[in-house]
Amino acid sequence: MANLLLEVMRDRMMVDRGLVENVYLPWLMSVMNGDMKPGALLNQKKDLSPTAYSFTKEAFAIGGRSAAVAMDGASAGSVAVIPIIGEFLKYGSQCTYGANEIVPAIYKAGEMKNIVALVLDVDSGGGSEGAVPPFIEAIKYVQSKGKPVVLHGDMVASAAYYIGSFCDYLMADNLISSSFGSIGVYVSYMDYKEQLEKKGIKHKTIYAPQSDLKNHEYRELVDNDNPEPLINNILIPSATRFINTVKQNRKGKISEDSDVYRGKLYEGEDIVKEGLADGFGTLYDALEVASGMAMMRRG
Repeated sequence: MANLLLEVMRDRMMVDRGLVENVYLPWLMSVMNGDMKPGALLNQKKDLSPTAYSFTKEAFAIGGRSAAVAMDGASAGSVAVIPIIGEFLKYGSQCTYGANEIVPAIYKAGEMKNIVALVLDVDSGGGSEGAVPPFIEAIKYVQSKGKPVVLHGDMVASAAYYIGSFCDYLMADNLISSSFGSIGVYVSYMDYKEQLEKKGIKHKTIYAPQSDLKNHEYRELVDNDNPEPLINNILIPSATRFINTVKQNRKGKISEDSDVYRGKLYEGEDIVKEGLADGFGTLYDALEVASGMAMMRRG
């Protein structure tokens, strides 16, 4: 759990705000206040053990940390299904998944000759910014092997959509609970200075003369109540990268002046109407699309 706490506190997170305020902040406060025992979350991480299934038309394998087992046992012409469930970090912990656990399965799908396409089954509000590049590289690797990558998702928000925009086809699961978008960047922080000073605690930091710009954005925000350096030097560049990436990947599908690029999260018919997804369907529908795309590429 220490690894999870450290990464959440030190890394830039790209997650939907509702999850942050209703789940992460209460959990983080309970840990910091000592209200939650260290082992309380150890058994909450679900197993992603792979299993092979056979259907009337195609077979597919669900890949997790032991993806090779399922993919090796899948029949020729199979579509691999790799779940990305929950909020992800760069490195996994006892109760969260990391890119280091999921990404190898994606690469494996690209390598296996009996796998012709990949479906990412996503239900995630986002994750660590540091986890995004490994996912993108892995998706591109599969595509470089001539294999289509299809995203099927219920909640695909923030960093999860960042990753998903690189897929060849995006499918929202349903009109009731599915939500796509949250393309944006923000910072949330808590200022304990006044409370600490009331207790007689003063926090002081001394920098070397040569390090006058070290932590400049944070110091201006906390010490001088000036958010401009943080906005200009970190938030704007990060948001610009995110928006430009989606614009390039979904070119011709999302309007240039759409509220999609203002961080809005869309539900129901608006998901496809706004171009965030290409259609609606179940996981089995996504398998059909992936299989059909693979057949077209094979001629």
